[in-house]
Amino acid sequence: MPDRNWDELLARAPVRPFHGRLVRCIPMLSFAAGSPPRYLFTSGAVNRCNAKGVSCIYMGEDQATAQCEYLSYYTDPEPQLIYFAQYQTSAIVDLEDKATREHFLLGGEDFFGSFRLKTELTPLQLLGAAIDRQRRVT
Repeated sequence: MPDRNWDELLARAPVRPFHGRLVRCIPMLSFAAGSPPRYLFTSGAVNRCNAKGVSCIYMGEDQATAQCEYLSYYTDPEPQLIYFAQYQTSAIVDLEDKATREHFLLGGEDFFGSFRLKTELTPLQLLGAAIDRQRRVT
């Protein structure tokens, strides 16, 4: 893996605006139990790519995506809540864009390889930490 200065790469990264609706399904019983809302801020939890301490909320692009993620964690039938959020920002890092992936030197293994058993942070985890350290990109 090439050595990368994630903060410098992020400062020069191609970005684009985003305006749209995001979706998250959560278990109703966890919501009813009160605070803290562990079901929203899950960095560092099992099956979450972002390392512990990275500030982020996992959301899906549509209800079907959010539902699929929910069902991968909660297999017992129980009531659920669905959050819809209108989100607008002037700068996101769009990793679906080929030029953006090339800018960060990210390839298929970075997106589809296992991160769970790694002893060091993966490139995506390092990028997530760099995004968390700054305020230009959300």
